[in-house]
Amino acid sequence: MPENLFGNFFRDERITPLNLYHFAEDVLLRLTRANSSGEFTSHVNLLNAGIDRFYTGLSRSGTTETIVAHRSLDAIHSNFKFMMKELVFVIADVLGGFKSAGYKAFYPNGIGEYVNGRKSQTILLMKRVSTLAVFYKEHLGADLQQRLSTFELQWQETIAFLTAEHTGLYQPELEELESTLLSLMHAIGQKYPGNLLMCMSFFNFSLLFMSSHEGEKASPANRKSLSPAANHL
Repeated sequence: MPENLFGNFFRDERITPLNLYHFAEDVLLRLTRANSSGEFTSHVNLLNAGIDRFYTGLSRSGTTETIVAHRSLDAIHSNFKFMMKELVFVIADVLGGFKSAGYKAFYPNGIGEYVNGRKSQTILLMKRVSTLAVFYKEHLGADLQQRLSTFELQWQETIAFLTAEHTGLYQPELEELESTLLSLMHAIGQKYPGNLLMCMSFFNFSLLFMSSHEGEKASPANRKSLSPAANHL
């Protein structure tokens, strides 16, 4: 019991660095959504900084292959942003206009969410686009659906390569992120004592234990059913 309450369960051997990274991104997303009054700002800033440092640590290596992979992420990120800006009118047209539920599902916060999004948020946006592309495939057509879905797979494959590097290359950043997440969990528990549903609304622990086989087919950042009519991010 004490180990469950106070131990670092993120050290479970089933939790890969990649799963931890996307679990943290999901927590950040949930925390930001709940921060309309600014009460979680300090936690958002700490977690955001920890995620950014861990992301950098994941890419730390002197090998040519890793350097190329890291540059590939930059290219994928840039191309994805350009595509979502370029296709805004096309998507609006095939889904019934800028006021349609389909368009609002793709662009719930406007084009700026894609154009100005941080690289560490990209996988969440790509997952949204990929999921919606499948949902609206009859309207989009096969070619456009494939184009919208390609980036998530490219990103996942590249990240998978980077996280296959030796954990020791980013051990300090890993420990920092684990500590930040543990502190946040205790803070949420203190804010909502005994309210399990409210506390759990900030954490999707299933993301930590996704298998590598499942990870090849879905984004570790947001493996859950998405309603196209919902505000996904």
